[in-house]
Amino acid sequence: MSDHKSARLVLDALPPASHLIADRGYDSAWFREELDARGIEPCIPSGRSRKVPYA
Repeated sequence: MSDHKSARLVLDALPPASHLIADRGYDSAWFREELDARGIEPCIPSGRSRKVPYA
């Protein structure tokens, strides 16, 4: 199972934070958007298969 799929299960248990550092296994649009909605800046490298890397 990809890391970003299991992240959905623990997302509500995250402590308050301004940034989240994760490996490229967490690179997915829905996860980045959810973190943004919670005011958390994602620090996640783009996955190898991503055509256009996130800046």
